[in-house]
Amino acid sequence: MNLTRPHQPQQLPEKLRQAGFLLVLFLCLFIPFRTPLSDLTVSAVKAIPDVLILCLAGWYAVAVKFRFRFTLHDLLFLAFLAVGLVSTVLVNGNGVGLVVYQTRSIGIYYILYFIIRNFGYGQKELIRMTRALQLASVPLFLLAMVEKVFSKCYLFDTDFASGLDKVNFGRLYSMFYNPNTYGLFLVFVILLSLVIWYLADEKTPLWLYCTLAISLYMTMSRSSMMILAAVLLFLFLLIWRGKKVEIRWKKMILWCACMGICALVVTYAAGVAAQVYFEKYGKYAVVDSLSNTHSNAVVRVTYVSSSGEECVGYGFGGVTYTDIECTKPLDDYGAVVFVDEKQYILTNQGGRLLEEFLMLSAAEQSALLDGSVVREEDIRQNSVIQNIQNSFDVTASDRFGELDDDKLYTADNNGRLFALKLALRVWGDHPVVGTGFGTFGSSASLTWVPDIYYDYNMLAGFYADNQFACVLVETGVVGFVLFLAFLLCTLWYYRGHLLKVITCIIIGWFGVFYNILEIQMGAMLLWTILSLDLGRLTPRDLLNK
Repeated sequence: MNLTRPHQPQQLPEKLRQAGFLLVLFLCLFIPFRTPLSDLTVSAVKAIPDVLILCLAGWYAVAVKFRFRFTLHDLLFLAFLAVGLVSTVLVNGNGVGLVVYQTRSIGIYYILYFIIRNFGYGQKELIRMTRALQLASVPLFLLAMVEKVFSKCYLFDTDFASGLDKVNFGRLYSMFYNPNTYGLFLVFVILLSLVIWYLADEKTPLWLYCTLAISLYMTMSRSSMMILAAVLLFLFLLIWRGKKVEIRWKKMILWCACMGICALVVTYAAGVAAQVYFEKYGKYAVVDSLSNTHSNAVVRVTYVSSSGEECVGYGFGGVTYTDIECTKPLDDYGAVVFVDEKQYILTNQGGRLLEEFLMLSAAEQSALLDGSVVREEDIRQNSVIQNIQNSFDVTASDRFGELDDDKLYTADNNGRLFALKLALRVWGDHPVVGTGFGTFGSSASLTWVPDIYYDYNMLAGFYADNQFACVLVETGVVGFVLFLAFLLCTLWYYRGHLLKVITCIIIGWFGVFYNILEIQMGAMLLWTILSLDLGRLTPRDLLNK
């Protein structure tokens, strides 16, 4: 058995092949709306892709009589998971449930890939898949415009929106509730649209390219825009060299100009419309729509003052007041307010969960309780109002401007650089097989508060936002080497097709900034594209076409 060469499609029931591709099309249309659908119905809706993939896996196993065909990167992936199991259960003494949860997070779409790569899907399926993604992009764009114009007050998770700062409030999230995931989705839609045009002369209308460009610009996702620019430049140079005489320069320049102008004009118009809406309906209407109660009712709130006295206050628009007329906001730093059965301590930076506050050092706690820092704001304004007002002036250029020294210093204290330095510090204490799955900013770690969080003063809900750092800490140098070997072997396995190589590179790039294999849209696109039988298309083949 040759573990390093792509094997031929298997002879399988046609209904199984059809069911597999229907599942792929369903995932293209379902995953972008997965989160809001679960919010509107029940959380179990999120498990639909998992159930369908496992059902398809069972059908496939019976069809091949459990005679599975493995590749080298399959075995490396299994070895990596085995290291995670040993580290989690045997070395660190945590429950096997963390292993199951984390394996599902990073492995469910690998199971789909393991199955459908044997079905012989090719160029025809790539075209249909791309059309499905394009179809999903249209309502995502329309809903994103509603999100922007109405300041995330309608058709959006209001509790989530109320926690955004001014920069992130101005970005487009759409139904992903994450601008970077939305940006990743748009990068692949644009890339695949160009690929099917080049390979099969399947054209995409200009208006759709414009909506994709507008959406990507308004997500302000730096990683998405940078990788798309790099990939498009590389492909353009290849095509220009291979088809120099056939390039229609005027049309290409016109299309690029249209997309650029549309992105700038629509962004400006949406920003103006948002300001007009905000001024017309007033800041209190916005606060009301973003509050948990969705009403103007004044409610009684119990709290414990900094001196330990039990008191009664009144809540309105997310602020606690000491008088029933709601004219004197509570400013007793150290008071503990009870909201929806949770305890928040009032600091000069606003309310913070008491359990997270207690995990801080004594010096940090004292700084947050220092009464010399006074919040200067109107009694009925809260941070949400201020962030909305400030977000109107935020643009994509401002996001790239955050790469200056001051912003990098901030990131070094509480952003991605901080998470990376923390990862190296934790790994230094657990170098061989790591701390185990679900213990450092992974999907499984969000289900509990790992013990090491107390050792390193990490906040509950910490997320690493770096796939490589997460793997290094949780599985140590052994798991990290296996993981890198798995990625490099996968890249080598598909070295004969340019689209698959570019897909691996894009996902690898995003893995530096996010836990990419835990993002369903990213994992689904990666493994589905790699499963397609597209023949051979290297840069040399592209030049000679």
